[in-house]
Amino acid sequence: MKAKKITLMAVSAVCVAAMAFPLAACGGSKATPLTAPEITHNDREMTWEEVENATGYEVFENGVSIATVEEPSYTITQTASGTEFTYTVKALCDGGEYAASASSNEIKVTVLPAPQISLSGTKITWGAVEGAVSYQVYIGEMADKRYAAKAENEYTINTATLNPGSYIFTVVAESDDNEVLSSGHSNGQKYSIPLPVTVHAPADYAGGVTVEIYSGANKVGSSEVTLTEGAGTAEFELDAGDYVVKTTVEEGYAAAWEYMTLANPSATVNIIKLTEENTLIVGDNTVTVPEAAGEDEQAAMQLVYIAKKTGIHSIVGTAGDAYTITLNGRTVVAPSSGIEIGNFEAENGQPLVFTITGAGEHTFRFADEDVPHPIKLSPYYVVNKQEEHPEVVANILTGSCTGEITVEEADTYTFLFTTATLGERTVTLTIDGKDYVFNGGEGQQDIALEAGTTRITIKVEGENADGLNVAMYVFNGPIYQDFPTESGS
Repeated sequence: MKAKKITLMAVSAVCVAAMAFPLAACGGSKATPLTAPEITHNDREMTWEEVENATGYEVFENGVSIATVEEPSYTITQTASGTEFTYTVKALCDGGEYAASASSNEIKVTVLPAPQISLSGTKITWGAVEGAVSYQVYIGEMADKRYAAKAENEYTINTATLNPGSYIFTVVAESDDNEVLSSGHSNGQKYSIPLPVTVHAPADYAGGVTVEIYSGANKVGSSEVTLTEGAGTAEFELDAGDYVVKTTVEEGYAAAWEYMTLANPSATVNIIKLTEENTLIVGDNTVTVPEAAGEDEQAAMQLVYIAKKTGIHSIVGTAGDAYTITLNGRTVVAPSSGIEIGNFEAENGQPLVFTITGAGEHTFRFADEDVPHPIKLSPYYVVNKQEEHPEVVANILTGSCTGEITVEEADTYTFLFTTATLGERTVTLTIDGKDYVFNGGEGQQDIALEAGTTRITIKVEGENADGLNVAMYVFNGPIYQDFPTESGS
């Protein structure tokens, strides 16, 4: 068993004494008052110079405390019009030799009334607000800085600058008198740009097409699509969010579920005719990928499986075979690159459409269960310039997956993820219900394992995590500085 480090931490008597006796209350009889702030404002933004020895500031509206802030600034949130409001600030301390300051100077303001807006087509209009010299249009919480009208009381939505989705527009009235604050937001008007779903079908497809949109388990839209020359489009008015597009087609055909997000607010559905050659079965599969038709084309074909149950499914590739299978753009297996097992989730009835690239006849096993990656161990790595380094083995894993590690002797093992694998990402390794987190700052950890076979799960989060090829090393001993820098891709 390897030696373990033990770190002892002493707690000084001074620290104990400090914990036993709390700081003196702010404003003791002999405490020196802090300097009162001198406040100014620009519309709703109040600022003042930082007060020496202050630990915070208390803001008052009409003599009532409304906020405590750490920085020397405060944004006025009051929106009621027709009333004058007075604001002051006090500097605060945490005890000892200082006391809270007296009140600052006062600022007195009123607030413009909020406009009432209406929407017709793409045009928003509102009545003039007395005392306003300009208006600012907001899309959600963001001001549209391209709109610079002064006394104009209308705004035309520029649909060319907006992605499909639903947007809430409001208007704020602005004053050129610093004692009259800008108004609160007007009533909101909702404007929607439909999210398009385009459907393509084979020339011989003569059936119906139903497109349904789901947000989680909730169906939020449904449309029958009419195909003309093998193509058709459905449009849905939806708020920005994440959606799954499920398409129902005639028996003998399939259409993969598509995904719409704020970053990709549209979807294209391709209907595929099922044949004996492109339909996968649970068990061993043999497929023949034809040669590419031209120099600029790739030898590839689509494979379809209709899930019969909900859960994790797996593809087990044939070691060394030169092909790649992808699902929704993510590499599942690529045996010649060391990725021999791929795991993915599916729901009962979900059509899974894979793409296999690489000309020739290929074999692999399809499983409707979670087949774990066999995790290989490497010998410990000692830096010795006079001898050859022992061979290290990279476990190439795809995105989040499961694995099994078999150890002969209970001991502490070193798990390492390369810097290139981690980058800005985080890997969470779960062993026996305990999580070990690896990131750019900690790519290596020593973990105690019992003898026998242990199931582990690996979850990768961060940029491009889903399709990432993860390189993980496991050593049955310590490793040293000159570790080779193989990386995930």
